[in-house]
Amino acid sequence: MFFNSRFIKELDWYLIVEHDVFVSESKLTETFIINLFLSLLVTSGVVFIAHITFSKYQNYGHLVGNNVIQRISSICKEESSDISAVCRWGGEEFIIMLPNSNISDVKALASKIQNSIQSIGITPDVTMSFGITQLKPYDELDSLLHRADDMLYQAKRNGRNRIEVSK
Repeated sequence: MFFNSRFIKELDWYLIVEHDVFVSESKLTETFIINLFLSLLVTSGVVFIAHITFSKYQNYGHLVGNNVIQRISSICKEESSDISAVCRWGGEEFIIMLPNSNISDVKALASKIQNSIQSIGITPDVTMSFGITQLKPYDELDSLLHRADDMLYQAKRNGRNRIEVSK
């Protein structure tokens, strides 16, 4: 039992209220169970959405990913000239260095690589986005790579399978 008291000044009385614990506990228990159920429902929803999202990106497996990367690098090397260098730069990114080339030639090469990838039909479907920049007299390696990386992410943001050129 809970007791609550209050002094009523006008009457010079104390008001004492007796409160049954079971009534209070039942309301608290009911609120707790409702909150617990809602929490489990929201958690289940989040786990389900995460499962669908991760399955979409990881259902092909590591070996298939390696195969795709090998095929893409072969295509890049075949389509570019003997004087270029093709390097893997991270998980799914490549750098193709083309000395003594102008932007229009590089853009044409990027388009040629995109067409080759689409024509051979790699499974899973693969798109190729390009970020193109040119070495400037004041450039250091970091600034050159940063500009190319910015263009690559701009191509991805603009819908993928695109070619973006820095100004």
